[in-house]
Order: sequence, then C-alpha cells, then structure tokens
Amino acid sequence: MKKITTGRIALSNLKQKPFRLAGLILLVAVVTFAFFGTLLALAGLKNGTESLRGRMGADFMIVPIGYEKATWGILLKGEPGYFYLDKSVEGKIRDIKGVEKVTSQFYMASSGQDCCDIPVQFIGFDSGTDFVVTPWIKQVFKNPLEEGALVVGSDIEVPGNEKLLFYGKEFPVAAKLDRTGTGIDQSVFADTDTIKALLKAAKEEGFTFTDSVDPDISVSNLMVKIEKGYDAEEVKHNIRVAMDGLQIIETTEMIRSIEDNIGQIYLFMKVVLCILVFISVITLTIMFSVSANERRKEFAIIRMLGAKKSSLVNILGKEALIVSAAGGILGVLAGILVFIPFRTVIGNSIDFPYLLPGVLQTVGILVFSMTVSLVLCPLSSSVTIFKICRGQTHFIMREGE
Repeated sequence: MKKITTGRIALSNLKQKPFRLAGLILLVAVVTFAFFGTLLALAGLKNGTESLRGRMGADFMIVPIGYEKATWGILLKGEPGYFYLDKSVEGKIRDIKGVEKVTSQFYMASSGQDCCDIPVQFIGFDSGTDFVVTPWIKQVFKNPLEEGALVVGSDIEVPGNEKLLFYGKEFPVAAKLDRTGTGIDQSVFADTDTIKALLKAAKEEGFTFTDSVDPDISVSNLMVKIEKGYDAEEVKHNIRVAMDGLQIIETTEMIRSIEDNIGQIYLFMKVVLCILVFISVITLTIMFSVSANERRKEFAIIRMLGAKKSSLVNILGKEALIVSAAGGILGVLAGILVFIPFRTVIGNSIDFPYLLPGVLQTVGILVFSMTVSLVLCPLSSSVTIFKICRGQTHFIMREGE
C-alpha cells in the first residue's frame, strides 16, 4: 500500500474536479505564455537595436533627396531597392572639413525570374575604402574575398555546392554573416568588381536596366565618418554649403528615434503584462476561494481526524504549486513552439530591428517566466489558506445545519 502523503492527497483532490483543474492550468498557461513571449519580444527589440548600432560604423549616410525611407527599408527590412548619385560626390565629400573617412556603397536587386535563385538586395562596397562592411565580414571570413565571391546574410539559404545563381551565372558564396535582426540578414554583399560581373551577366541576359547603371560613375550611398573633435551639426552644415541635392541621414539620430519608438512599445507591453498578471491573480484568488468554500467541511473533518493546521496548509499549498507548475510548463512550451521557430516571420512583420536572444538569454527568460508562474497560484491561494486555517473546526461543521 502506497504511503499517504500531503502531495498524494493534493493530487487526488485536484483530480476530483478535472474541468476546474483544466481551467486553472489553462489560465496559468496563458499568463506564462504572454509573459514569456513579451519578455522574448522586448529582449529581441533591444538586441536588434544594439546590433544595428554596432553594424552602422558611420556617423552619416548620404543618399539622394527623397530616398531616406528607401535606405532604411533596405537596411532594416531587406526591401529591394536602388537609387544612384554621381560618384564624383564621393571625392567632394572627402575634401570637406571635418570628414575623416568616406566610402561608397552600390545598391542593386536580383530578379525573381528563373535566371536567379532568389530575389535579393545586393549591397556593393568598395574594398579599397570600406570601413563598414569589411569588419562584419572579417568576423566570419578572415581571408580577402576572391573576385566574384559573395557574402550572404544569415537568412539566405545556400545550396550544397555553395554557389548562387544570379542572371544565369553562378557565384561562389565565401561566407554567411551572423544574424543581426535587420535587413542585412536578407542581403548579399559583394565588392565593386563582383557587382560589375553581376551587371555584365544581367546585360547578357537581356536586362535593360544595366544600360544606365555603372559602378564606375554611380554610387547609391556614401558612408561618412566624422573626424574627432568636430561636431556632427558643423560637418552637416559644411556638406550642405558645399553641394545641394543630398539627403544627410545622421545614424545616431535615426537609432535614437528607433529607440524612442521602442521605448513606447516597452511601456505599452509592460503595462498590458502587469494588467494581465493582476487580472489573473484576482481570478485565481476567486476560483481558489470558491473551491475552498465548497470543501470547508472536508477540511474540518481532516482537522478532527488529528491533522495539524500545517498539514492542511501543506495540502493546499501543494495543490496550488501543482497547478502553477503544470500551467507554467504548458505556457513556456507553447511560447517556445510559437516564438522561436517563427522568429524570422515575427522580425519581418515589424518595422524595427529584431534579434532573438541567444540560448543563455532565452534560458534566463524561460526560468524567470517559470518562476512567475510558480508564484501565481500559491500567491492567489494564500488568502484562502489563511481564512481556512483561521476558522474553528466545530463552527465549520455546523455550517448549513
């Protein structure tokens, strides 16, 4: 015969009301799921913003007037786009007082037709002057890029032969970048010579857009680093005085704007989460109270049979803990199945950088969410436990007579 313990009694009591048990577990699971998902999303937004800040590497981006939104669409969401400036602008910017470094980038998009494996955004860079893209590449590929080689973002699937077909020609993939949570993950990087090879292949395939596009005379974006000791506003003023028709995007201002918007999202999500937890605690408290009122005589009989109040508290506490543990595990598992496999879809569905936390950070969020779930039911049942233990046994027995 199995030994009777408070744990067995608690589990047996819960099984007596399966629908109520299922309701309690489901409520805790929903709260845990929301808690886990919210914390994961907040961490993802924070990581994405920090990743974007680390990847910029320049103080200014200079593009044609009216293309600021398109530029951020390329960098944040990987939206294909292209626009061009006269390459002579690069030399003029380099001569402006307060400018330390300038490098150019060249944008083009692949076709969705059979001549290309996938439609992607190409970001061409000048390997001779680049100080933005090259540091990213060196993190995953130490050797200099060979002519024709590509470096792809983390979301791009590379075939087994490690080559991608664009405009009827295969290009070797030298490396894949680490995930950033930005449009970089859906982009392909190539130096100027490889961009020329891509344009030549496109022209041979009959794509007429190549007739007016030439990396030798055109650039899409100029990345500018300010010399130490100079103020950003002063350098911007110097650039505007020197030439017209340019959109100057200050990267720190843009990132600050993103952080401000994310801060509002943080506040909203935290308020909603607190309201959800508060409502859940109230609901659980009411449900435990109703359940306890139905079992008052049961508790009185247990006391008359010689059980101490501490045993009664132990039974009720373990009932609450079992519900919390079951609901917490269910909620966390649901969160893992929803948020982690679909992280790319979630990241692409918002207009902000989103980088899912790593394993250690995710485990930390998981443990914290489980801790919250384990506290929910015991906290909600504490009022009921206090009332039951405070009551006198003979008065409880006479109720209803």
